[in-house]
Amino acid sequence: MPTIRKKRDTWVSTPDTNPEDTHMPPTSWCPRCIEEGITVQLAPRLYKKEELIDGELPHDSYDWLECRDCGHLVEGLF
Repeated sequence: MPTIRKKRDTWVSTPDTNPEDTHMPPTSWCPRCIEEGITVQLAPRLYKKEELIDGELPHDSYDWLECRDCGHLVEGLF
C-alpha cells in the first residue's frame, strides 16, 4: 500500500532588505570567474554521453549549474 505524503508547503522568496549588502547569489555568477574579474552567468549543467545513466540525465541534474567559460560546477539553490 502506498504511503501518504504531506504536500510541500508553499513558499515565496523575498528580496534582500539590506541595500548595503552587494553580494551576488552563488547561483547567478561563477565565483571562480569573479575572482579573475570576469562576470560569467551560470547555466544548466551539460552532461557528456558517458555521464548519462542508462541514456538519461541523473535524477539531480536540475540541481547543478555550470560555468560555460571555466567549467566550474555549482549546486543550485532552487
